[in-house]
Amino acid sequence: MTESNQHDDFLATWMFVSRIQYWLVLIFAFLSVLILVVAVWIVLRIKRSHYFYFLLSIVCADLAMLTIILLELLSQTLFPLMKGPLLCKAMHFFSNVAATFVNWTWVLMFVQRFALVFFPLKRVDRGVFGVLNSSKKLLLINLAFSSITQSWALLLITEKEIEGGLVVCERDARWLSERGFQMVAVGEAVATYVLPFLATLATDLTVLMWNYRTTRFTLVTTDGIKYKSSNDCEGFKIQSSKGIESRERRRQAAIRRCLAMATIQAALNAPHYALQVIDELCQLSTSRFAKTYYYMDAVLYQLYLMQFPIVILYIYQIERQTNANTNSTKMTASMAHSTTALCPPVSPSPHSAIIRSSSHRFSPPSPPLDPPPPKAISVITKNISHRHSFRGYYQFHEL
Repeated sequence: MTESNQHDDFLATWMFVSRIQYWLVLIFAFLSVLILVVAVWIVLRIKRSHYFYFLLSIVCADLAMLTIILLELLSQTLFPLMKGPLLCKAMHFFSNVAATFVNWTWVLMFVQRFALVFFPLKRVDRGVFGVLNSSKKLLLINLAFSSITQSWALLLITEKEIEGGLVVCERDARWLSERGFQMVAVGEAVATYVLPFLATLATDLTVLMWNYRTTRFTLVTTDGIKYKSSNDCEGFKIQSSKGIESRERRRQAAIRRCLAMATIQAALNAPHYALQVIDELCQLSTSRFAKTYYYMDAVLYQLYLMQFPIVILYIYQIERQTNANTNSTKMTASMAHSTTALCPPVSPSPHSAIIRSSSHRFSPPSPPLDPPPPKAISVITKNISHRHSFRGYYQFHEL
């Protein structure tokens, strides 16, 4: 087969795959938009969750990417006048910014939980912890980072018309050589995918291996309280052993859920990203393996699109956990109210634990009439500053 015939054969294969992929992507993107609209509705129902701003930003960025994909598809048929280098640059830029923003938002969401587990009492408004404790600040920094790192598309991408009247966005040869563009493509893949994925795994595995109870708090029974001096415990809180075990189970479940989501994201993104980078380095689309590349690209792109609707599964799990925690809190408060109404305050018995907080904003509750057995009670002790209360800590740290 001559070189000309081979080129025509590759072009015919590319156009055949493109026509099939056009309808598949169009249908899949439209269905994904509907699913993400439902996801927004679910997220708005868990505003009290500290995941709220992260999940809402992820869903909105995913909707932006799907909108750009739909505009690119429909512009070829319904809006033929929507062409030009400026539109090509804008769509490429905003699509890359949204993808980078989503990948790093997952990282920031996990890093914030990492900070809460490792430094639960660092509730300050300035410095590094002030930024980590503020979801809005983290998201604004992420948006600025994504925009800066993807600004190269505004200069180095332009529109190119190929045979058959089709238009594609490619490298602008006036500003960048082929070798230079390969380096940019590899750098973008590392910044957009590799680093976020590795950071996500690192934070989750670190939290998973962290022995939190033995390093942050001292657990003693109610019988052991009388041997503790006031200098040993500046503030302490009664906590049942079942409550500690329940909290640990919820934390472990949350970590496993995050690891599963990170693994799924990697499985859906890695093949397509890897193929694109290999194509930039080895020029697969113009080699004798072009046919295989076109089919692989179409299949892996469909796999890549699966990441959009699958987000709703993670959001649904977060909603279930949030509702379960809310119901548990309401039940505990109701039981405490009933006990207070039936049992008036009495003098503390030798086996009861006095709850004393270093913060003077909250008055300590009265001890119960009949304290639980010593084996069922643990006391969490921790020296804390006068700026924080245990009540504020437990509301902030709950996963």
